[in-house]
Amino acid sequence: MEQRRLAAILFSDISGYTAQMGEDENKALHLLEKNRKLHRALVKLFHGTIIDEIGDGTFACFNSALDAVYCAVELTRTCVRENFPGLHIGIHLAEVIFSGHKVFGDGVNLASRIQTSAGRGEILISEDVYRNIRNHEGISAEFLGEKNFKNIKEPVGIYKLTVADSLIIAKGIDEQLAEVFETSSGNISISAKKLALYITAAILLVSGMIFMALKINYRRPPQLVEKSIAVLPFKNYSPGSGEDYFSDGMTEEVINYLSKIRDLKVISRTSVEQYKDSPEDIKTIARELGVSNILEGSVRKDSNKIRVTVQLIQAQSGFHLWSDEYDRNLSGIFEVQTDIAKEVAGVLAAVLSEKEKMLIQKRTTVSLTAYDFYMKAKDEFMHYRMGEGNVYLDRAVSLYLKALALDPRFAPAYAGLGWTYYRKTGLNEYFSENYLDSVKIMGEKALGFDDNCEEAHALLGHYYYELGDPDRAFAEIEKAIDINPNYIEALWLKADMLFYNKGDYVDGINFSLKTMELYHGPDYGDLLAFIGGAYMQIGLTDRAENYFRQAVSLSGDSSGFYNIRYLKARSERNYDEALIYANKICVGDSLSYYCTDQLAWCLTLQKRYRDALNIWKRNDNQELTLNNGHRIGYLYMLLGDEKKANEYFIRQIRYCEESIRLNRSYSQSFRAHYDLAAIYSYLNDKEKAYLYLEEVSENILPPFWMIILMKDDPLFDSIRGEETFRAYLKEMEEKFNAERNRVLLLVPEPERPAS
Repeated sequence: MEQRRLAAILFSDISGYTAQMGEDENKALHLLEKNRKLHRALVKLFHGTIIDEIGDGTFACFNSALDAVYCAVELTRTCVRENFPGLHIGIHLAEVIFSGHKVFGDGVNLASRIQTSAGRGEILISEDVYRNIRNHEGISAEFLGEKNFKNIKEPVGIYKLTVADSLIIAKGIDEQLAEVFETSSGNISISAKKLALYITAAILLVSGMIFMALKINYRRPPQLVEKSIAVLPFKNYSPGSGEDYFSDGMTEEVINYLSKIRDLKVISRTSVEQYKDSPEDIKTIARELGVSNILEGSVRKDSNKIRVTVQLIQAQSGFHLWSDEYDRNLSGIFEVQTDIAKEVAGVLAAVLSEKEKMLIQKRTTVSLTAYDFYMKAKDEFMHYRMGEGNVYLDRAVSLYLKALALDPRFAPAYAGLGWTYYRKTGLNEYFSENYLDSVKIMGEKALGFDDNCEEAHALLGHYYYELGDPDRAFAEIEKAIDINPNYIEALWLKADMLFYNKGDYVDGINFSLKTMELYHGPDYGDLLAFIGGAYMQIGLTDRAENYFRQAVSLSGDSSGFYNIRYLKARSERNYDEALIYANKICVGDSLSYYCTDQLAWCLTLQKRYRDALNIWKRNDNQELTLNNGHRIGYLYMLLGDEKKANEYFIRQIRYCEESIRLNRSYSQSFRAHYDLAAIYSYLNDKEKAYLYLEEVSENILPPFWMIILMKDDPLFDSIRGEETFRAYLKEMEEKFNAERNRVLLLVPEPERPAS
């Protein structure tokens, strides 16, 4: 029968117990037994009831807040006296539901959360408890501020309890505890000895069961452990304002350390940022992120002192696999990050190579002030990544420069500065001879000081990719992934290069899917569309639709989905249906590139030349028509304006040739070569047309859109009937079909989203 009543709820656990298990399991087991005996004796003495014993933790209820506090004080005093490890204790007073031997309610959850915030040997109490005990002599408390706890709607006032050493709570406690921990001497009868043997055997049996349970909870074999984890944004419990950047920086660094462990699947920082101060429960967050374990924590920075409290939770069961707190000087921040990564890896039974151990123990700077500027810069950059505006890039640049002024050998700061420069580079620098030079300089500077800086390798990978050197780009990306197997920016670019530079859609899709497992951030819809686009490129339109549907549900942008339908209709030469989807692409943004290009081209294929030209003319600016000048020139020619037509043809030839000379991205996909072949075919320069067609045929796996376009592109009408042209088309189709069939054979069809 359920009964609702007011109760003081106490949670406690042993500080550093997981480490004890790792060092000496028998000693840890003996410690656990003593701890449980101590709790049972003192909880009973102060009129309380033990509700549950979970691992090294204890959950007890008392009739009054004072009884719970007195019990906590004596627990702490005994640990000091007996040289036991300290306890983390949290107490809250609330109305809860008693049902048989179980207790439920928000108050239970809050007491548990308070306990996880307590340091070694600390007793933290809620404001409700404080109001009930504040007038008792010998008891005082320090107000730590109002704190927000997960799944608790309102902030809660938290106090750290202190009790005068002279305060006598109850007489005879030492004697009672002596009976608990000491064995009495004297003559024992034969039957008593037998009874003792039976009891000893029973204790050994129970101890063995506890030992096995602990091995399951703390040292479980790998087949029982899903080695996937998300690190939620650490709570900021620092006094004063403006310290969020520090707790966020700790979150990112712990993620970065864990990400270097190949045996772990670690969700990216941008993916977990959305859960900062989220009301979602841990089980829901884990399900949304696709992980089995959640690491959450808090950071308190006060002058040159830091306290970091962390707990690792198995999401489905809610079981606390491990928790600890770290009280250090600020100079010990790097060791804290390393220790957390090692502990988590140990609990999840992840294997660490010698190289990984070295990487997660590396100190990146000798200047704590430089590191502070660096963390602030990363925080500004994260605001930009979360879509809050370009102004954060400028702030990040300023802070990175301050960090480097203090420590000119700070490799990650050079890499971070390079990434901000990469994001700031605009279209106006596209044809500049020193395009992205600042990015290259920063990347090489970083690697000059630390060749294991994965951010710098990935940065240079993007640089070489943009500058048209795919082999060097691929090599840098591989180095980044070798250092950090969970690094999203590197994995995503590798997938892109496998598609569009290597023509390997099997490995490309597999890398994309791995990236999708690790990333659930603000660009997740773009990632889904990216995978859909890859399937579209290889002509598997049904699979492409699956991903574009999911992308639409996140972003609301349906243009990619309608583009699939448009291409399918085009491939069947059903231009009326294609026009319907081209118009759907334009809904909401009639001036977009997709709209202008697809709608104008569809009207051209329907021989509605004036209408097609009007579509281009309404959007005739360099940015949107840069890749389509020859299409506009073709329309002017058909409508009798030869002078205007030649202006567009000449402009497009120059653009394509300059892209090829500088090896820009427009030429890397051989789109520039294709367009030059089409232009020279229309201008009846067959030799140049075939020269560029040969480049296309020999160097790339032609995408679906190119095969479709080549079959009905009117600019090739002058050579379409020639054997040479047909041979190139056949060769391209054969390469395309071979890779398409390989994907069908080796990549399982994705599950369709629920309708």
